[in-house]
Amino acid sequence: MIAARLHSGLGNQMFQYAMVRRIQLQLKVELKLDLSLLVDKADNGRFTQREFSLNIFKLTPNYLVHPGILKAAYAPGIRKWSNIVSRLTTLGYPVLEEKGLEVKKELIQAPLDNTIYRGYWQSEQYFVEFADQIRDDFSFRENTLPVSRKLLKMISETESVCLNVRRKEFLQLPTHNVTNERYFLRAVKFMLERRPDVVFFIFSDDIEWCRQTFRELNNKVIVSEEHYGEAYGNYLQLMMSCKHFIIPNSTFAWWAAWLGESRGTLVITPKKWFGTDRYNYKDIVPERWVKIPNEPV
Repeated sequence: MIAARLHSGLGNQMFQYAMVRRIQLQLKVELKLDLSLLVDKADNGRFTQREFSLNIFKLTPNYLVHPGILKAAYAPGIRKWSNIVSRLTTLGYPVLEEKGLEVKKELIQAPLDNTIYRGYWQSEQYFVEFADQIRDDFSFRENTLPVSRKLLKMISETESVCLNVRRKEFLQLPTHNVTNERYFLRAVKFMLERRPDVVFFIFSDDIEWCRQTFRELNNKVIVSEEHYGEAYGNYLQLMMSCKHFIIPNSTFAWWAAWLGESRGTLVITPKKWFGTDRYNYKDIVPERWVKIPNEPV
């Protein structure tokens, strides 16, 4: 038995699942999902609290400990027993924690059984050998929303570019705030020089900023909030339906590009994934994707 200890948002949960799914396929053992970090709502200041989001996909979750039991274990009145609770929720299995963001090749070559894996595991190198299975696991439980069907038709019938801009939360995080107007305009110019007939479909959490920044861009469609869907699943379906991608340093957008790419797809990413050299992020972006220079804001 192996388990993926999930945390953070949808894009990160997808990486965590994909990495451990690869190990499960390699070892031919049981795979379980550990939701303890998602259920524990204590404010530890380390990351924004998120919910379990992989239920938008057809995969059937097998929990290490049932979420109902976890919620009772992490109830406010039990907090003083948190160390005991933490040990109980691992069921005695050791926890292997990722050290640094670079790929740990020993975990590909000789993965460990009877282990809970905790980390970000942000690289396709962990699961590329099982890419078809991962794509199948990440097939959506629901079709696109009725309100999105006209938009999906436009995306399908044009040389569409998913232009994803993430700002609001990242503006407060210097480590993540590395894509600004200069980066996106460079990326748009690069795309137009190589794909002159494209239509840009703009997905963003800051629509007004996008209206102003891309005001001179004629061939664009700004995608509104009504297309989000549960856990942003509908949004992800629309993004990955595009033929080309301009993305920020976002795992959510990374997955849209990875799931949506095919022969001839052009994916543009920022050269600097973080606003610090503290992290070795060389393995996050696949070599086949184009890295455009950007400067930390």
